[in-house]
Formats: sequence, C-alpha cells, structure tokens
Amino acid sequence: MLIAYLFSPKHLTTIHEKLLKIGAVKWTEAEERVFQWNIGNTEFSCGVKLDQVSALYWDQNESLVQFAGAHALLIEGSSEIIKKLGEGTDIRMNCPVERVEWEEGKKCAVVCKGGKKYSADRIIIAVPLAVLQKGTIEFSPPLPKSKTSAIKGLGAGLIEKIAVRFPRRFWANLEKEDGSLDYFGHVPSEEKRRGLFNMFYDFSSRGNSKNEHFVLMSYVCGDSVEIVNELSDVEVVKMFCDTLQDMFGDEKIPEPTGHVVTHWGRDPYIGMSYSYVRVGATGDNYDGIADTVAGKLHFAGECTNRFFPQTMTGAYLTGLGSSPRMLHFLLSATQILLICHFFQDMSIHQVLIINRAGSLIYDYEIKGEQREVERTFEYPLSVVLEEIDQKATVVFGEKDAIRLRYHVSAVNSCPVSGTRFTQEGQQENVLEFIENERNFPMNITFSPPWMSTNEKIILSSMFNSFFAIAVQLSPVAKSSGIEVLETSQFRLCCLQSRTGVKFVLVMSAGSTAPVDSILMKLYELYSDYALKNPFYTIDMPIRCHKFDEGLKALLERTDKSSGMMAV
Repeated sequence: MLIAYLFSPKHLTTIHEKLLKIGAVKWTEAEERVFQWNIGNTEFSCGVKLDQVSALYWDQNESLVQFAGAHALLIEGSSEIIKKLGEGTDIRMNCPVERVEWEEGKKCAVVCKGGKKYSADRIIIAVPLAVLQKGTIEFSPPLPKSKTSAIKGLGAGLIEKIAVRFPRRFWANLEKEDGSLDYFGHVPSEEKRRGLFNMFYDFSSRGNSKNEHFVLMSYVCGDSVEIVNELSDVEVVKMFCDTLQDMFGDEKIPEPTGHVVTHWGRDPYIGMSYSYVRVGATGDNYDGIADTVAGKLHFAGECTNRFFPQTMTGAYLTGLGSSPRMLHFLLSATQILLICHFFQDMSIHQVLIINRAGSLIYDYEIKGEQREVERTFEYPLSVVLEEIDQKATVVFGEKDAIRLRYHVSAVNSCPVSGTRFTQEGQQENVLEFIENERNFPMNITFSPPWMSTNEKIILSSMFNSFFAIAVQLSPVAKSSGIEVLETSQFRLCCLQSRTGVKFVLVMSAGSTAPVDSILMKLYELYSDYALKNPFYTIDMPIRCHKFDEGLKALLERTDKSSGMMAV
C-alpha cells in the first residue's frame, strides 16, 4: 500500500505524521516547511500534483545515461536557436492546422484554417501533447487505437513562469565566491503555499553585455498553478515581489521595470509545459506516441522521447530522428562519430549498444595511446584551422600525422585553453596569432579529438535514424539496414537483433578482426548476462559486472589472435 500511495501528498503527509508519532521525533516548524518545499519541488519537476503521477514510473528515464555538464543560460532566448535552425526552410506562419489527411495509397495533406491545403509524401507532427489530447487537429482517417491510447496515457503537465526585471541586482549578496549565482530557493511558509515561487533563477545579463538587465524568474505549480488565470498579471507580480520582500527582510525591493507572466495552460496551441507519466502509464507510452503511422505520419517533440522527456534536448533529438533533412547530416555526423574514435594502433577501440529507441545503453571504450603531434611551421600555416566547439581545430590539410579534427593544445610550448593562450604575459587568440607572419616560425602542438558523453548520446540517436532511413531506402525487401560503414580511416560494423537492439563495433580501417563472430559473441553475452538478469529491464542501461568481464575477455582474445598486445 505504501508504494501505491507514495505520490499522493495527502498520503505522504499521513505516513510522515505516523512515522513522527512512532519514532517520537519532535518535528520543528522549519523542518515541516522544508518537507513541503520538497513536495512542491517534485510537483514542479512533474508539472502536476503528485497524486496524478505514477509512483512506479515517474522517473523511468533517470536510469539511462543523461546529459552532463553545467547548466547553460540562453542570454538572447530560445528564439535565436529557432531562427538558426529555420534558416533556408520555407516556414509558413499564421496557418493553424485543422486537419491531417493520410489515407493509404494517396499523398498526405495538411489542411489549415481558412481551407489552405498543402500536399506531401510524409508529414512530421511536432505539436504539444495537450494539443493532441484535446483533438485540436483532426486526423482523417482517425489515428490507430494504439496511437490514441498512447497519447491519452501520458499526462500533460503544467507550470507557469513569471519573470520580473528590476533596476538593480539587490540579491547580489547571495553570490558564490566565484561571483556566480544561478538560483536560490524559497521555503514556503505553509502547506498551501508550497507551489508558489519555490525557486528563483537569476536571468540577469552576464559579462560585458551590451543590454544590461537584472531579471529574476520563478514559477507556480501544483495547486497554485491557476493563480495566473485567477489574478491579473500585475497582481501575480505583486505576490512575486512580496515573497522576495519577506525573504530579504530589511532590503527594500525596488519597483519592477518590466515583467512577463506566461499563460501556457490557456493557449490553444500550447496547453501545457511538459509531459509526465500519469498513474497507469509507463515509459512505453512515449514509444507509442513516437511510432510512425503507415510510413506517412512521423511524430516528434519531448513527449515522443522516452529517455529525455520534459527537455529541449529531448525535443531536439526527436527532430533529428524524424526529419528527412537528417540525410543532410549523414556525412558530417559519421565523420565525427568515427574520426573522434581514431586510434592508429588498435583494431577494435569502441563497442556501443543502442536500444530500439536510439538511446545509448552501453559504451565501452578501449583507451589507446593518443599521441600529440608537435611540429614547427613556417608562414603561411599549411593546415586550415577553424573554431569548433571552442577549440582551434584542423578542418583541412592533413599533414605529418596531423589529421582532421585534431585541435591546437599548445603554441610555442604555451598551453592553449579553448582558443587562447598566454605568451610573455600577454593573452593571445590562436586563430589571430597564426595570421601574423611576424609570429613565425611557430611551434604548434596538436592533440587528437575526443568525444564527450553528450556527443555519444546524440550520435547514437542519429545513427539509429540513419539505420532506419537505410532500411526504407534499400531496394531489397526486409533490408537488414546498415551493416558496414567504411572509409579510409575507420570501419563501423553493426548487428541488429530481432528486438531492434543494435550492437556496434568501431575499429581501424585495416582491421582483420573476425567481425561477424565478435558481434554474435557480443549478442550472446548480452543475452546471457543482461536479458537473463532478473533485475535488468529491456532497453535500460546495462550495468552488469559479468557482462563487462565477458566483453573484456572477448576483446583480449581478439587482440591476441590479431597479433596485438592485449589491453
């Protein structure tokens, strides 16, 4: 019964009170407030009151490898990303879609308000879950029952955000020692206020911004989410400022100079903030919404990403996976995937296992010796450098073991950080420094590229999409998809199981390893130590010591049989 009611605040409170009574623990007012803050914070994470959320599957995505690294603040807003992604694309504004026609044997059509009709071979539907649930868009013929059941099964969570601009940054005394401050918390004074402004995020301008501004953003959720509709924006902002005044005591909170209050819930084209797994649903509902219908209707958006829902990243990845424009990225993505794994002295250097949804569930990398290359150059530089991922990177002109994607790690023995280094007390930019003939001859050290966990996750998703595209484009019925990708520098081999799990080997171009037998043995290890493990759930990350040991032994035998030193 405890598990069944775990996510009801009422039952959480009841259990909490019983535990205090049984344990004879004195619970202070401060501790009670922190308890309510934690419930409110979880309601914010789910976008709904906890009694609506599945206690078993609310965090089903957390078992997968998630994106790492510091939080990023989009100073100019998300619109800049959208503009960049939309460059060169014919985008029609103010054309609300009313109906999607997808009858088999005929071309698809999108019918907009006013009767305008657009024909296509396939359609990508990337609208909020709430729009699908409300039936704002009619499908003719209706969507299959499996699709509508998946759509109804997930919940459309809702929070609303409030951003307020001030004439000065009165909260600066909360900064950490390094001068940074991303957010600070607010503990509610009582239970009924736990969804009001739990956290405040500092959205002020950073560094030497031309448009200096001081902004705090917070949110309302749970029982409090409707205040944005019950009160005027001015009244909501006053509550926002009153909360800050209570927090900062003697500090006089200045009058706001601007504000934004969202009304996503009542917007007919939004209607929500992000999805959640409601009672009775599972992560399978995400897969069900993502499924293509009759090879014609493709679905994208955060509610179609089982492993990265509720995020911009998750939505972006589904766009990569469903868009026909994916083919445009094939060459560059493949180069990155394999060049970043280039080790001259190794046969097999990477093992990846990708689940049916395209998420990376296992990654084993054999660390070889990655040699730096140091050379002295005369003017002009014989390789072409550009800034990629904040590094001075070789994009043209392989020479003397310096290869594409290598980056500058030192100039004249001075270490380079990003694209900058310090020489004789003066900071220099690598790309500007190499343009000056007076700086030559110049000694430059190049380092091989490496791939971060984030890049592996993205590229696994992209490879999964390439695989699906290859199956559809193949003139052979029941194509096995991509089995081998080969260039002058690398070779990638893939085996897909009957359940759609992909086993991928990345190796040197001249490798003579028995690929087929290795892939089959890898599949056997997966079957023996993952699938037969009673604690393992299919499509989840593989964390099994015996599987790791079996894989290492397999690779060691392969290296020895190839006349190479075992790793």
